[in-house]
Amino acid sequence: ALAALLAAMAEATADTVSSELGQVLGGQPRLITSLRRVPPGTDGGISVIGTLLGCLSASIVVLVGAAALALSPTAALIALAAGIAGLFIDSYLGAVPERAGWLNNDAVNALSTLAAALLAATAIRLTNP
Repeated sequence: ALAALLAAMAEATADTVSSELGQVLGGQPRLITSLRRVPPGTDGGISVIGTLLGCLSASIVVLVGAAALALSPTAALIALAAGIAGLFIDSYLGAVPERAGWLNNDAVNALSTLAAALLAATAIRLTNP
């Protein structure tokens, strides 16, 4: 449960950092589904700098959380991988159902955070049968 919690926190942080700093620091965003260029702020748009900063921020959250919660290195790596996967799930959900008007940003954020937690919980169960 702690790895799932940490994965959710890592995803939420990564999403915020990648969105905000990716727009501020520039780089040409591309739509995650087609890699075509899109204006900054486009739902589903990702940039190299935003993605790297999102992954770095997820790493910091996991390092601090794993130390505070005394998680094993395996659980920490699972939380990090799930958090980063959630970041890409968020972008995909933004590019497809949000752009189509089927979901709003709050739903995209909730689903991608939930996905990160579920991925971590599943991976933990598979590594500790």
